[in-house]
Parts: sequence; C-alpha cells; structure tokens
Amino acid sequence: MPLKDPEQRREYEKEWHRQNANWLREYRLAYYKTHQAELAVKQKQKYQKDLAKSRRKSRERAIGERARVKYDVLCHYSNDGSAICVKCGFSDIRALSIDHIKSNGREERGKMQSIGSSFYRWLRRNSYPEGYQTLCMNCQFIKRVENKECAKELLPKNP
Repeated sequence: MPLKDPEQRREYEKEWHRQNANWLREYRLAYYKTHQAELAVKQKQKYQKDLAKSRRKSRERAIGERARVKYDVLCHYSNDGSAICVKCGFSDIRALSIDHIKSNGREERGKMQSIGSSFYRWLRRNSYPEGYQTLCMNCQFIKRVENKECAKELLPKNP
C-alpha cells in the first residue's frame, strides 16, 4: 500500500511494527546469529570512526573556547579594548599573555594552582580583578630583567 503522505506512511509503519513485533524480533535475532562476526567488525569500525570524529570535534571545541576566553581576557586588560601589548602595541595574540603588575605571579600561582587557560577562565569568572595587564613576551622578559627577577646569568654583564 503505497502512501504518498509522510504522516500517513509513518502511522501505517508504526501500526505494522506493532502488529509484527514478535516476527521482527525473531528475524533480527536469526540475522544476528548468522552474521555475528561481520556485524562485530562493522560495529568496531563504526565505533572507531565515531570515536575519532567525536574526539576531534571535542578538541576543536575546546581549542576554540580557550582561544575565545584568552582573547576576551587580553582585550579587557589592554589599554584600548583590543588585544595588544600595553607597552609596545604588539598585537599578535600568539605572543601575548597576562602579566602580574606587581610581579607576584609565582606567589599567586602557588595559591591558586591555575595556569594557562584555567588562569584565563579564573580571571573571567572572577570579574577581571585588578593587578593584571596584557604584555607581549618580549616586554615581559624586559620587565623581568629590569626588576632583576631572572637568574643572574641572563642579566647583562657590566664592563
């Protein structure tokens, strides 16, 4: 009985499945028993394919979310609301990071135990607390040298 209306077809198929539930169950069980090895291989392939796909999508979402959080935080702590270094104006986000203005990052990391993307999330979650700025890595290193925060062998030698 060919039904052109999708709603009527759906109702017809529902009723047919209800009336033939026992026969379908027996048929499916017999099919599974005769094709068990083949179905196991297909199921394993599907699982591996879906697993790789879901892992890839999860990783892409995580990377995208981390990048958005980092960008938001860097924009907040820069002077003009865009992600740039407050000292030199460098704008490549790959080299920008958050700097502790009072140079107390080591102590804070010890208390908070959050680094990297979890630190950026912490800043956003805590309504962007004071005491931070956006600096490029060059300016951060220069600040460390000027404040004598780095090892002696890295400091410039006096003539």
